[in-house]
Amino acid sequence: MPHRLRKQPDPDSGLLVELASIYAQADAAYGSYRCPGATECCRFAITGREPYVTSLEVQAVRRALAVQGLGGRAARGRDGPLPPRKRALPLQTSESSCPLLARGGRCAIYPWRPLGCRTFWCERASCEAPVRQPALNALVRRVQELSSRQQPGGDRGRPLRPAL
Repeated sequence: MPHRLRKQPDPDSGLLVELASIYAQADAAYGSYRCPGATECCRFAITGREPYVTSLEVQAVRRALAVQGLGGRAARGRDGPLPPRKRALPLQTSESSCPLLARGGRCAIYPWRPLGCRTFWCERASCEAPVRQPALNALVRRVQELSSRQQPGGDRGRPLRPAL
């Protein structure tokens, strides 16, 4: 009888499902917000802010990139295969743009963008109701709790670009 390799269960799968649920709750809570789509929030030098991510959010971003065939590469301008044993790093631009901002000016992993990206609104965004900070803080704590279950210290936020 031939030996068959068993696929090991992915320990992060359940956590990623829970993370997706939190993301859906954030999207529902902020469903009335409308963005002009200028991607200024993705240009960190313009806003002076960069989203912080937990270990689990980094894992979700990496998986979203892998599903799209981008592997560990940043979305901007990284077409074609990487040379063996080399890791592409996000491009540094004068704008300090998000490495996930694709050439077309949209997020390459929009459905899996981190919580900080889902809940940051510039002054040009419009909404029907103001942000309820306690509700937002509760979502942040839930993401942190999941990340601490993934790995010790995973709940500590780190800037997006260096984390990738």
